Amino acid sequence: MRHSILLLAAGLVTVGLAACDMGTQKVSSTNPTVTYEFDQDDPSKAANMAAEYCRQYGQSARQLSTSERDGINRVTYECV
Repeated sequence: MRHSILLLAAGLVTVGLAACDMGTQKVSSTNPTVTYEFDQDDPSKAANMAAEYCRQYGQSARQLSTSERDGINRVTYECV
């Protein structure tokens, strides 16, 4: 019984920590632009994701704008 409680507590801590880092997420895309938000991730991850997005249209990604609000970074790329 005690072992089960410890496993449950460890699982809840893991879930709580994972919720703190949202990673890099696509928040909007309408060719020729795509926008990503990230908190603690390296901005190069968003650049790589934008390059992959634009490749499907036979284009390259060019950064248009960046902003930050409440610890969340937002970057928009244009496919050219």
